Amino acid sequence: MRKMLFALLLGALLLNGRGAAVASGGAGLEGTVTHGGAPVASAVVQAGGERVQTDAAGRFQFSPFAVSGVERLVDVSVVAPRFGTWKLTDARLITDDTLRLTVELERTSVTRRQSPPRAKTQTKQTTQSPGSFSPSYSGSATGSVTTPPGVIRVWVTGSNVCDPNAKGTVVNVDFKQYVKHVLPHEWFASWPQEALRAGAMAAKGYGWHQVARGGKWPSLGADVMDSQCDQVYNPTLSYASTDKAVDETWNQRMTRNGAIHVAFYRAGTRDDGASYNNDIMYQWGTEYWARQGMTWDWMLQHYYENIVISATTDANLRLSAGAAVSSAAPTWGEPFRASFTVRNYGTQSMQLRELYVKLRGPGGQNADLGGDNNATSIAPGASRTIQVYTPALAAQFPRVYGTWTLTATYRDPGLLISPG
Repeated sequence: MRKMLFALLLGALLLNGRGAAVASGGAGLEGTVTHGGAPVASAVVQAGGERVQTDAAGRFQFSPFAVSGVERLVDVSVVAPRFGTWKLTDARLITDDTLRLTVELERTSVTRRQSPPRAKTQTKQTTQSPGSFSPSYSGSATGSVTTPPGVIRVWVTGSNVCDPNAKGTVVNVDFKQYVKHVLPHEWFASWPQEALRAGAMAAKGYGWHQVARGGKWPSLGADVMDSQCDQVYNPTLSYASTDKAVDETWNQRMTRNGAIHVAFYRAGTRDDGASYNNDIMYQWGTEYWARQGMTWDWMLQHYYENIVISATTDANLRLSAGAAVSSAAPTWGEPFRASFTVRNYGTQSMQLRELYVKLRGPGGQNADLGGDNNATSIAPGASRTIQVYTPALAAQFPRVYGTWTLTATYRDPGLLISPG
């Protein structure tokens, strides 16, 4: 069997497929309210004509809001005794998704606006500046290229406008939280999940590269800025869909010549999937290719030259036997069956969960063959055979001939992901 890609893919059997537990057609809104890191109880949160109160842990959650179309703009306010009023204008509630707010109250009132992501500009020009590192974008690395950094140093200016001379403060941010609070400010959260996964990989790769090289802004003592000089970082909000995309791809890395690839990207234009041979990914291109049925890893290979996508950790659970593919008859469209074996080469038992199998077509098409959710652990040295079946592949993809690659995606409790 040809090379298989193992990626982090969390199941959504009880969710809506975008990571948001909301009623179909509705939009969720939830979050936490704190001051100095401590929860603020009984704060009144108002949005879209509705109001709720925070619980003892500072958490709040609204019933799903009605949305006509893709999104609905609302203003959100938070009021609590002894604190100033916190406001967020133009908050975007997205159909079948949940907006997640992290509200930090202050003694004085604060008003913020949710700006549209970079992709809205629909331009092929970039604002990602060279920084104060010399030489710019060196491929040398001082940090790990196998394990994502734990912390990234962000020069926080509070503005998404690129100004290399902007005043700010260095804030040490958990790297995964950084990526989760970059993605919805760069990609539209309403886009298909494959586009968001591609964006998650790009946002992670860009930030990881800057940390690994010792920082893009050494004169500021920072790895990145919070603006379009690098990537827009806003700790106030994220979405269930964008958080899910980050989680799904977290244990994957993108390298070139053994170093973390600096994943430059630009907005691009609607319905344009061209790569222009400039080693830059276009955000609207990911949306276009997702609508064509392409996967996030295909998009990365399409836009970035000579990259390798591999696991961020050394997993011991991997495929030990190739796929045995057979057809009931040589006629295209007859039942397709495949089986393969997973073997645990490690010294500890591993539990294979939420395994999904797909066939990837010659043009990147995906045929979902189902999966296996066997909760029984695989003992060291033991194997398990997985069998999948589809009755008529041609019914989904008429006249698509060529080589189809079997792809398996899984998660285990240790989040150990391995390329086959």
